[in-house]
Amino acid sequence: MSLRLLILMLVPALVHCASAAPPELAPRPYAGGWMDLLDGATYERAHTLATARPEALDTRFARYGDAPETESGHGLLAVYNDTGWLLVVRHDDTADKPRPDGRIEIFIATRPDAPAPDAPHHLVLDFDDQGPTNRMVDRQMYEVAGLEERERRTGPAIVQHAPLTEGYDYEPLDVAFRSFRRPGGGYYTTFFFRWGRFAAVLPDGARGAQTWRFKIIRMTPGGTRFVWGVNPHPHAGHGVLRWPAFRSDFLADIYRQWLTTGYGADYVAQKDRLHEFWTVSRREQDYGFLTVAEPTFEPRNPTSDALFVATALDPLIHANQKLADAVYKPRFSPKPLPVLSMPEPVRKLIFAELPRLRTFRDDVDARRRDFLLNCLLGRAPQPPPPRESKETDITETGWDAIDAAAGNVNIDLDDTVF
Repeated sequence: MSLRLLILMLVPALVHCASAAPPELAPRPYAGGWMDLLDGATYERAHTLATARPEALDTRFARYGDAPETESGHGLLAVYNDTGWLLVVRHDDTADKPRPDGRIEIFIATRPDAPAPDAPHHLVLDFDDQGPTNRMVDRQMYEVAGLEERERRTGPAIVQHAPLTEGYDYEPLDVAFRSFRRPGGGYYTTFFFRWGRFAAVLPDGARGAQTWRFKIIRMTPGGTRFVWGVNPHPHAGHGVLRWPAFRSDFLADIYRQWLTTGYGADYVAQKDRLHEFWTVSRREQDYGFLTVAEPTFEPRNPTSDALFVATALDPLIHANQKLADAVYKPRFSPKPLPVLSMPEPVRKLIFAELPRLRTFRDDVDARRRDFLLNCLLGRAPQPPPPRESKETDITETGWDAIDAAAGNVNIDLDDTVF
């Protein structure tokens, strides 16, 4: 094949790629109540959003496939408030069913400009998947105990595929969906995403406006694909979701929503779980359950785990302690969160640091990576000097002191659950 012929064959493809600019969608603020968008909103709200401001509905869906289809009129819009953001997908269809057939795939990459761009979140909503029925299982020998059902799913569910990125601890997005039949024909399918899973990429004052890679592929029962993006390939040719920089008062509202949903309690539970994971081998060694070998700097090695806890995990927990104390209260406690009674300047500082608690697990992973790398390079950290213990040996004469100390303990009955 001559060079000239090859150039002639490539020119149309290059022209097409150059002319196919990625579509952009700018989410719009929602001025209604904070509960209006929860769990995918309602049909009335989705219909109002799609019809009241037609310019907000992006209809740049490309069709791929030659089979005759009944679908048309695809559109997309996004709105947000302090609880999360709502995605509304509209399409016309002559079929008369409670919900559409086929499936919808969504791809969201929140760090496209990072030195190592993250793999996109991949969500699949298959309307034809009714889901399995799980039955009660007896504790002994896992025998099926009759036909009692533990969970019955009468409709489809969103399946989230973990990115195949080495060393990436995938955390599914907090998303809910609904599908509505439109009286005039067609459907609305709504997806509601809570802000909690986007704590590290919120467009705050430090990060400014954000652009996320984004794509939707609507697969019809006949095999035709309607794509919002540059091409039908799942992991290439994405569109752009362009977020404005959030105002400081709006971010404060987001943080308040996090606190009302047990944000501090979630961090404390996660912190305790991770600390338990990295200290269990030391306790097992003390109990004599393990045969101690040479340190390999791998999980479940008592010496290495203890060094990691002392030099990396405990300092991180200590650095977050005051922040955690300000946003945590015991379960069922009638008292308000401590941060809500603090002066406004202090409250703003605490709100600005809240994402640290949300990204705690990622911070632990990063410290674990650095710890292993330093150990492999012969730069293992030195353990901190032991703290001076103020405990005294318990002797027969020491019980009086212990009783006296116990008598001085103040118990807050408001925070005690009986």
